[in-house]
Amino acid sequence: HCSVDSARSDYLQAVNVDRLLQIAKEHDLVLSILRRPGKFCFKGDPIALAGPSAKVDDAIVESIRSEFFFGHRRTLV
Repeated sequence: HCSVDSARSDYLQAVNVDRLLQIAKEHDLVLSILRRPGKFCFKGDPIALAGPSAKVDDAIVESIRSEFFFGHRRTLV
């Protein structure tokens, strides 16, 4: 599996699970979400795993990363 790392240090406020499922189906991938909303992530922390590795390229990693939304405050969502 390939690690999808956080691009910034901040609180994870939301994850677009519907879009992640769509990406997984489109590319025949297995995705594992490693962080949940409300948790603080540091830049470079793994937030998801995608596999198999042979099917994952930089564009897919960026698509997955873009479905994790960060902000300066914790959220109750």
